[in-house]
Amino acid sequence: MEDIILENNDSRLHQVRFFAQVAEKAGYTVAGVTTAYAMGGEEGLIAFALVMLMFAWLKCHLVSLWNIELHAGSLRFSLMLRMVSFGSMAYAVMVNSFLFLIIGALCSGLFVGLFWPSFYLLKEKSIGSWFVVEKSAGVILILFTGILVMLINPFFILLGSFIASMIGVVLTYQFQKKSPSLNVARIQTPQNRAQLRSISFIDGFIGEGVRMIRRLALLTGAVTLFHFNGVFSFALVLAISEAVGALIKHYSRFEIKEFSAFLMAGCFICAISTTFWLAGLILIGVGNAGMFPIIHEHVRARVEHFDQHLREKNRFSGRIFGALIASYVFIEEIDGLYLFFLLTALCLTQWRVLESSIRSTQVEPSQHIC
Repeated sequence: MEDIILENNDSRLHQVRFFAQVAEKAGYTVAGVTTAYAMGGEEGLIAFALVMLMFAWLKCHLVSLWNIELHAGSLRFSLMLRMVSFGSMAYAVMVNSFLFLIIGALCSGLFVGLFWPSFYLLKEKSIGSWFVVEKSAGVILILFTGILVMLINPFFILLGSFIASMIGVVLTYQFQKKSPSLNVARIQTPQNRAQLRSISFIDGFIGEGVRMIRRLALLTGAVTLFHFNGVFSFALVLAISEAVGALIKHYSRFEIKEFSAFLMAGCFICAISTTFWLAGLILIGVGNAGMFPIIHEHVRARVEHFDQHLREKNRFSGRIFGALIASYVFIEEIDGLYLFFLLTALCLTQWRVLESSIRSTQVEPSQHIC
């Protein structure tokens, strides 16, 4: 009976995430980001992204600091925050108010800081199979929205995202209660905890640094794909890189070394010249997408039960720093060579720390139930 409940809850969780992803890809990733750029230019886009990240970081840290119990109710509340976010963004489009767009970004940050810790805590099974479906569905959503945002007012896309979030809220009422599970305490050393923090921080830094450069380069038209306009180039590059990385991870035996090679090769290509940024950004996106489930499963399997949010907390910190540095490099027109050399060094560091962490935990004492 317990297995059936777990299976049903996992299935329901995927349904909730599907509608949350529809809202996220359409309303935030494409419509929200392009509206921020249309209203405020490069600075507006950067402000929109940073406000979201800072409030996601704040919410995640408060959840951990106050030891808030996460369950289906917290997942529901996060989706309600997302509804407020898209409502505010839609109103911003109606009255052409950048302030309400920023309020929407703030609420999106609160959503992200609560949704993902809740989602991963409720997720009973490995994220591997779910992740490839998630990214494949994301391709369709991003491409469809990329076309749609060029044809209709973003207000209607944001309204659709509001409705998708509402459906997600309704679905959270269908979770079944399960018996309390025993916590597994992992015997760790300070060195191992430091390694897990470093891995999570670097993962966030690389991912958001590249994400910010990709947004700015493609939306401003500095880089284009097949001479498409900025919005569609952005949507296409994002969709291709994320889907290819997830599919390679799922259908191949590629692990840390191979995806690190993708990351470093992409950084090296971008460092040569802006002429090659498109190919480099796609390679980095593939590497990031492939590394994500590896890093997530590694950290999740090793964190202590009283600090289950270690990955999210440190990853958000890394995302903020990555976004800040990438934005500064782009706005100040600093040679991208320096940024991509930094990212290459971080890729190499992440690879070495991950391998070290794996070796050290393989020889640790066995786990015990508490």
